[in-house]
Amino acid sequence: MGERVAGKGEQKENRSLARLAPAPAGWRYRVIGYTALAMGVIGGIVGWRTGGPVVGSLSMGVGLPMIMAPYFVVPRTKTNRIWQGIATGLLSGLIAAAVILVFATGRFLPAWKEMVTTYAEYVLAVVGISWLSVKLSDWTEKRRMKYDADKNKTTSPVQTQTLFPKRPRMRATKAQEAERAQRVHRYNRKNKK
Repeated sequence: MGERVAGKGEQKENRSLARLAPAPAGWRYRVIGYTALAMGVIGGIVGWRTGGPVVGSLSMGVGLPMIMAPYFVVPRTKTNRIWQGIATGLLSGLIAAAVILVFATGRFLPAWKEMVTTYAEYVLAVVGISWLSVKLSDWTEKRRMKYDADKNKTTSPVQTQTLFPKRPRMRATKAQEAERAQRVHRYNRKNKK
């Protein structure tokens, strides 16, 4: 009978708070897909627009997204981190190669062997970058937990009450205020003659 219905502003706030909640453990297919798509398209455009030899364009276009994608995915996952990073890197490389072939087929199709070789070389780099990202993420989380534990240990409510007790603010009496000399900056003093 007396229940209140949430307004539009409260519904919007509840939805934004729901997004901030930590996701359950498991594979993050959306994160993997969106990251691979974004990095692959950016890498494909960079490879397509880069002039010079085909091998250099392939290294920038295919290799760069494959190396960068695990760096963005691994910290956002909790389980199977290395495999999710590897999957993102491989998928972003395939998307980048597809974008390059769609926009510059005549330039890159004759060099398909170089494209396959470049992709295979960067597969090893993806594995290494994923492993390194997992190690760094684990180390960062351990340091953060240690810092939080030390912070909670040093600032307990009992200590904060006894360290800084509240005292009432005292105001000087009129006689004490009159006795104090007024401070005047030396440039604003009047010369006594």
